[in-house]
Amino acid sequence: YFVSLVESGRMQQLLMADQYLSAIVSMCARPALLLSYQLRVHIYLLHLQSGDTTTAREFLQNIAVNTIRFHDSLFGTDSNSAIQGLSSTTTKDAVTLVPLHFEMLKELTRRTAAAIVEPDDDYIK
Repeated sequence: YFVSLVESGRMQQLLMADQYLSAIVSMCARPALLLSYQLRVHIYLLHLQSGDTTTAREFLQNIAVNTIRFHDSLFGTDSNSAIQGLSSTTTKDAVTLVPLHFEMLKELTRRTAAAIVEPDDDYIK
């Protein structure tokens, strides 16, 4: 279903699916977290492909806030282990960990976007 939404570029349905996934992720469903990352990167790329770079940039920044509801200090060193061990965190920990997650997500987005646009360190901030 998600693949068909991405392939057809149906942004509104994709955003609605993203909202449902946010609810699932908030219930600590780890497979949903993985799918949510993938879905949000696709939404970002659709914005980028449409030429709406402002929305794309805002959406990428939003990913760090909305996708990452649960944090794990291992995420930066071993993402596979971290995905298995994601758990709730305190606000204090989140202040430290969100930038770490955001760096990982920027790298993921950079790699995914490389097939579509030249990576630009100044753009993906």
